[in-house]
Amino acid sequence: MIMRIRKQLHNENGFTLMELMVVVAIIGILVAIALPRFSKATSAATAARDKANVRTIVSAIETYAADHNGSYPNAAITNDTTATLIVPAYLKKWPAGAKYTPDSTTASEYKVEVGSASNEDL
Repeated sequence: MIMRIRKQLHNENGFTLMELMVVVAIIGILVAIALPRFSKATSAATAARDKANVRTIVSAIETYAADHNGSYPNAAITNDTTATLIVPAYLKKWPAGAKYTPDSTTASEYKVEVGSASNEDL
């Protein structure tokens, strides 16, 4: 019994340092390839979200104008507390960072910005 335990203790099976270094190098290469792709996908998703938010706000403002005989909101809207004309009747929640700026001369012309997107880009 003791001889069998001694044999098992002296049995040194495992990975060599070289094998471990190869595995770490392969993982490093895979991370180096994946990180830039992930970063591009994240920025593309953010841009798409901003454009979708702009379209939603424009639709809500146009609906507001249709319900109020062509009268658009005449004050700038920058956050949820000042968006009481639009929220909750036309939008469930004002998107974070969104800004509505009416033209001072004609109420029907306005600019909506969310992040890097605006209604002028659509």
